[in-house]
Amino acid sequence: MAAVDLAGLGLWAACGDEALRTVQGDTSGTFLRGAENWPALQRGELDRAHPLVALVGDLRSLLALNGTEHEQIRRLLRPAFTPAAVKQRRSQIEAITERLLDGMEQAGPRVDLLDYAWELTVEVFLDLFGLGAEHAATLTDITTRAFALSDPGVHEEARAYIADLLDRRSPEAEGDLISLLAAAQREGDVSRADAVDTCYLLIVAGFDTTLGALLNSAHALLTHPDQRDLVLSGRVAWAPAVEECLRRYSSVATLPIVFTTRDVELCGTELPAGAGVLLGIAAAGLDPHRWQDPEVFDVTRNPRGHLAFGHGPHLCLGAHLARLELETALSGLLTRFPHLELAGPVPPLPSFMIRRPASLPVNLGSGAVHAA
Repeated sequence: MAAVDLAGLGLWAACGDEALRTVQGDTSGTFLRGAENWPALQRGELDRAHPLVALVGDLRSLLALNGTEHEQIRRLLRPAFTPAAVKQRRSQIEAITERLLDGMEQAGPRVDLLDYAWELTVEVFLDLFGLGAEHAATLTDITTRAFALSDPGVHEEARAYIADLLDRRSPEAEGDLISLLAAAQREGDVSRADAVDTCYLLIVAGFDTTLGALLNSAHALLTHPDQRDLVLSGRVAWAPAVEECLRRYSSVATLPIVFTTRDVELCGTELPAGAGVLLGIAAAGLDPHRWQDPEVFDVTRNPRGHLAFGHGPHLCLGAHLARLELETALSGLLTRFPHLELAGPVPPLPSFMIRRPASLPVNLGSGAVHAA
């Protein structure tokens, strides 16, 4: 546990594996989400213009709901993210990957992998939501500003934009998440606020996190050529290599926020009732009490049980889809360009929530390999 001052806001962060599991897996009501469980906010002691306060505010997404309310919305969305549903997207993701790699080969020899990661994740994302390419720039802008936590106005802009998408969706439309939520709202299964905020969360959580994981994983393999060779030679499969990338270089640094409903001891730290606790996802992957030599990136280790996708009732719904995108995009990239190498500085994205490069310039190298 660590005390945190976030732009003048006093909070705690659950940074270790045990602490994070305890908080995320709690079903006793000791750790609850939602602004209604933040006493300082309810007493009017906090500045609502503070970026984190504005984010939490009156948000009613899966990240801010508890118990039966949370499970009701998860149950509604779950069919779109089952292993069987995700498997049906494999051929689409493979085709997108091959097309983007062809474009990179023509554009080379120097490219920015940010473009590759962005185009892949946004195209999968737009299809999942039943949206056309004309929405890509708006969704990217919303996600970037939301994670930067520097523009409180983005939340109301995003809600207005999403509400319009839901209102415009035809009752006959089906097969995508916008249509699913619009139908649930019309039928009274979810409130308008819940439908809008759930869609907002899916946009923010489902786009930049996967993009970031792809960039982090590519950077990890490029800067650890011995580990890359283990995978490219077939001595280590892509699936466990991706899991090690997720453990060591989680794109989610920190997530907001749960609140204690009583005085409680958490891993030796006394927390008072009403304390705000951030979820230190990335830090948990480096916990020496959980992992041997946690700083070492080792694709031969068994990283099973990492918390990059969370834990307990709030385990990430899109984990299966993210894994498929990562395995497909990474294997395609490094198989096509086995001599890929970094081509310049890799600046970090300024964000306390997201950990990824702001850009990832590379040289494609010679001898592109095409599948037979």
